[in-house]
Amino acid sequence: MTRVIAGEHKGLNLHNPPGKSIRPSTDRTKEWIYSVLYDVSELTVLDIFCGAGNLGIEALSRGASRCTFVDSASKAVKLTTENIALTEYEDRTQVIRLDALKFLKEAGALFDLIVADPPYEYEDIEKLIPLAVDRLTEPGRFFLETSLPITGTLPDHITEIRQESMGGTVVTVYGELE
Repeated sequence: MTRVIAGEHKGLNLHNPPGKSIRPSTDRTKEWIYSVLYDVSELTVLDIFCGAGNLGIEALSRGASRCTFVDSASKAVKLTTENIALTEYEDRTQVIRLDALKFLKEAGALFDLIVADPPYEYEDIEKLIPLAVDRLTEPGRFFLETSLPITGTLPDHITEIRQESMGGTVVTVYGELE
């Protein structure tokens, strides 16, 4: 069951994806992300690999001003659109069917918060991190959900701010060096 855990739509059950092709973020993961952020009021949010739109809708429910949802799968775009309709956030959202890397390379906008829950077998994490951080406002944050801790060298302008393991999920927070 996927639900909104806080804010305006606290307790609202969202449409769940059938099968296992889309894996929504757990309540525990959302709770951790939004407890680290404390206040998302008026932030502009990007939810890439949006799946059911779970992470972005949580931000909107907590007061974010706008959210752009991006996923390459038509099934995910449809499901996210349905969940946005449930919350009546159509006027504060945009849903785009496009590959995440392509979107990040072409996006003209900057975001205060970027959340990403790519498939655990996603192979372009090392490309994703710098592209996402480059789309952040200062002092924006990028939250990345993976199955294992990320290894590898980050570009000089990016810092890993925090990391938390939650069972089979690892959430890492990135930002620009200040």
